[in-house]
Amino acid sequence: MFVITVDLSKPGSALHNLQYWINIVREASTKLFQKLQTSNPELASHVEKLVNEKWKAHEDARRVYALLVPIVIVGTKYDVLA
Repeated sequence: MFVITVDLSKPGSALHNLQYWINIVREASTKLFQKLQTSNPELASHVEKLVNEKWKAHEDARRVYALLVPIVIVGTKYDVLA
């Protein structure tokens, strides 16, 4: 699991920063998954199947790039914005 924190006291940069960190997570998880495919292809196949099963019935399944790891996004410093 990855946790991304977004500083909401600077709303103009929040989305840019979130996109940046999601790309970092995507690259890291892709590299880790490639290593898993090499070391344990059966487990990698199982993980991929679980993710695909979870998203296949979702209405946005064709428009979403599902990562193989969960991400939690936390907004911080909202009180500064308010």
